[in-house]
Amino acid sequence: MSYFGEDINQYLIAFKNGDKSQFDTFFNKYHDYFLSWAVYYLVNKDNREDVISETYFKICKYIYSFNSKEDGYNWIIRIIQNTARTINKKELRCKTVDIDSIYLTEGHDPYSEVDIKIDLDRLFKNKDFTNYVIAVLSFRKGRTQEEIADMLGISKSAVCQRMSKIREVVENYSKKN
Repeated sequence: MSYFGEDINQYLIAFKNGDKSQFDTFFNKYHDYFLSWAVYYLVNKDNREDVISETYFKICKYIYSFNSKEDGYNWIIRIIQNTARTINKKELRCKTVDIDSIYLTEGHDPYSEVDIKIDLDRLFKNKDFTNYVIAVLSFRKGRTQEEIADMLGISKSAVCQRMSKIREVVENYSKKN
């Protein structure tokens, strides 16, 4: 068993048996240590608190599946590692779409609001209104993907996926014209 294993197992067994009173002690004792592991596994270190909060949530959710004969420390580190990997994958999928890399029409200034409005209207308005709104908020209003997600009440990853589709449509349009 690991160095922290026996101590962590005592806390986990207590949680499993319904004693939630020592959770604060457990949290305060190991929070910084678990945080350092989250930082180790993450690409974007700003997500460390998200990993830790998700880890504590999963500990509470899956405590009844924990085998007390196992090393509790390794069980928690695996949760941290898998949570960090999931967040890393989401980060890699969500690439920021930069207007500098998109040419709406050849010979036109990509920052011209008139050209962008006409082209976005032509490309999206009658087909997919949500994509139209996202394109307008991003290209014309300069909103970030996080701001757009908050405004529309959808996840950032949904905005990222839609921005990828928008980029493809705009790039195909610029190649034709």
